[in-house]
Amino acid sequence: MGGKICWNFPLLGTGNKQGYTNAGITVFEGRELTDNLVREICQNSLDAKNEHTDEPVIVEFELLNVEKSKYALFKEFEDRIKGCEEFWKDRTDDKNLRDFLARVKVSLSQTTIPFMIMRDFNTKGLIGVKSQDEKSVWEGLANMDGISVDKGDNGGGSFGIGKNAPFAYSSLSMVFYNTYAEDGGKAFQGVARAATLYDEQRNPTQGIGKYLYISDDKKEWHPIFPDDKCDFRDLFPREKIGTDIIVVGFKIDEENDWKDKFVKALLNNFTLAFIKNKLKVRIIDNGKPVSEISNNTIENMLTEKYKTDAEVVFAREAYMTLTAPTEKRTIKILEENDVTVYIKFDDKFSNYKVHYRETGMRIDAILIRSLLRCFIVVEVNKSKNNGLSKLLRDSEPQRHNQWDYKRIKDKERSLQCKKALDNIKKEIQTIIDEYNRITISESLDGDIGEYLPNAADVSTNRINGDDEFNSDLKIKDHPRDKNGRIFICSSLQKSNSAQGVKNNESAVKDGKKRHRHRKKRLKVVTPGTGTTKGVTLGDSKLKITTPDLTDHRIYQIRENLYKAIISSSTDYENIYIRCQAARDDLRQEPLVILAYTYNKNKTIVKANKIGPITLKANTLNEVFIEFDTKESLAIETIITKEVENG
Repeated sequence: MGGKICWNFPLLGTGNKQGYTNAGITVFEGRELTDNLVREICQNSLDAKNEHTDEPVIVEFELLNVEKSKYALFKEFEDRIKGCEEFWKDRTDDKNLRDFLARVKVSLSQTTIPFMIMRDFNTKGLIGVKSQDEKSVWEGLANMDGISVDKGDNGGGSFGIGKNAPFAYSSLSMVFYNTYAEDGGKAFQGVARAATLYDEQRNPTQGIGKYLYISDDKKEWHPIFPDDKCDFRDLFPREKIGTDIIVVGFKIDEENDWKDKFVKALLNNFTLAFIKNKLKVRIIDNGKPVSEISNNTIENMLTEKYKTDAEVVFAREAYMTLTAPTEKRTIKILEENDVTVYIKFDDKFSNYKVHYRETGMRIDAILIRSLLRCFIVVEVNKSKNNGLSKLLRDSEPQRHNQWDYKRIKDKERSLQCKKALDNIKKEIQTIIDEYNRITISESLDGDIGEYLPNAADVSTNRINGDDEFNSDLKIKDHPRDKNGRIFICSSLQKSNSAQGVKNNESAVKDGKKRHRHRKKRLKVVTPGTGTTKGVTLGDSKLKITTPDLTDHRIYQIRENLYKAIISSSTDYENIYIRCQAARDDLRQEPLVILAYTYNKNKTIVKANKIGPITLKANTLNEVFIEFDTKESLAIETIITKEVENG
């Protein structure tokens, strides 16, 4: 019996009519479309690595413009779309369907169709073409919908909803698969996701169709094999083991700068894979090589080509952390050496923690709260049983952008995952605590402040992340002593500054003091011989003004050591600082200062104020203050400029 290669949309029969809706596609659309596509393609290729070679997985992204008139499948598909329009003409005015049909019409009206060809090498290919095993990788990718198929025993995850990511990039909602697998199987097949339509006999069909070989009686079918004659398949010759995923009708009109977007997405998501030589990516435009990202080129890309590009800040800081960490520690979570933690402390870093899969793909980037500004990388390593790697993969959502133990349905494994994630955080906290103690100890010997946080570290404008890594001191919520002090380790105390008022007649108080009971105020009286008690106006020997400060903050470093940061728009001399502890009865208690360090010079004072010091304009002026108490206090600072009236 004869047959042919064509589009086949199975008959609808008694099934439900299908509109153009697919949650599996829409979940990958939106602002992160490029990220989603790049992550899904490279992740699948890394998962399918050929274990018999030490060479990195190679992935190519090539834009290729194809003349539509040379290949009959486009005219045939256009006829199917007309059948879709006819079927739905009087049935619905669904916006999703209307937009899809309009998009297809525009694409098919062009003389050339843009293709995005995504090839991989040094992989296993899609095994299962020859065996036609229902559980094979080929079946999971090309012939199943809504079902996840395990990729293999190497911790490779599964082909589930993620296989729909390429469809989100196709204006025709059309993708082809071409593979040469290590089991010898070779196959080529297309899939189009449309809506219920009329076939050539006006029979309603299902919405998903395939481009393959089918017998005349439509009882037998198979993917396009090497012995089948197909000019379109011959556009994509493959002599080496691997897989091509081909997006037909690539949305080039939405991605005019696609090459730059792809490079940035690759740098941000696979920094570790490039550094560890697990992945090499080439960008090609109609046969012309444009970019190559590998362990040999990533340094130049991040430190030269994209040196100031804010869109690759994660990649740049991750690269610096991985290649020159301040601290690096390999630890045991489930098995020996199954996690490596890298931390780099740098005042210019963005305070993020990044998790990487064993394959080198970034899972997430979490903003952390830490007094010491740093960047943290958590790498899951390949271990004997890959227990942690498999456990964490089970906790990932469809887009593989989070580790969430709550997603694991098995209660015992869910608790195991939670414990593993908690233990990773504890190890990170331990490293930060140890480093914090070392740097403070060094600082007190004369280099104080070199590694300690600046004003930006405690800005109230920063977004809180999911993780908080504290300094060495741990304070419980709102403990109090018998005298009513509040023992809060406050992150910051910010001033509401105002320009001081010059007054030659009397000294000006620098702040208000609140009392539980008001005392009777003494009246100001005119000098004379009267008997009324009061205050006599006159010139003061000391003039006190409030400097014009743009910001000032104070927070605890450890025990009795605090750091004050003061900024002003003007240079000032003769600046004095007094500190008082806030009490829960709204009163303030003056604090005794043992010593202070300014400009690396330590001064012993044992008084309730320090100074005089000089403030430099538009600079973070740092003062380290040691109090006579080791209690953790909510501290208010009073900063004044004092000069003698002459």
